[in-house]
Amino acid sequence: MTGGEAGLLWLIAGVWAVRASAQATLGLPWGVACLGAGMRWGTLGLGDVEVATRLAGPTLAAGPLSVRIGMSAALLAAIVGESHVDGFAARTWGERAAAAVAVASLAPLFVVQGPTDPGDLNTVWWVLTSAGITALALLGRTVATHIPGWAPSVVAVGGAAAAVMGS
Repeated sequence: MTGGEAGLLWLIAGVWAVRASAQATLGLPWGVACLGAGMRWGTLGLGDVEVATRLAGPTLAAGPLSVRIGMSAALLAAIVGESHVDGFAARTWGERAAAAVAVASLAPLFVVQGPTDPGDLNTVWWVLTSAGITALALLGRTVATHIPGWAPSVVAVGGAAAAVMGS
């Protein structure tokens, strides 16, 4: 169930530890979305998710419609949640690095298929998708301020739960 190393748990704990030490918002929707993506594949190991997406396709494109809609909602909530956190404008470089790790992790968990080798085209797609998600998080800051702070968390939990139940 947890995979060889439970990499998602370490990823989430690391980002949240940096944010907590800076007394910043943790980014609950992002963490829930990441856990939801792992649970959708039945593992919390990053390597296991990579293999699953390589075999079945990207998380947003694989599975029944209910799963794809749930994972899309969780991803959107994670991006809005990261816009709320506004980690790229944080006062410390650690918080900014945590924001970069958080946003960069969304692409391989949701959008791209696991690469078959280091020079694979999916690696390029991962970098481009991460840049696009980063741009959405940065540009979405104005819109995110008009959304209640609790809404992304509720959407992330609902989307992840729908996806896990539909798997």
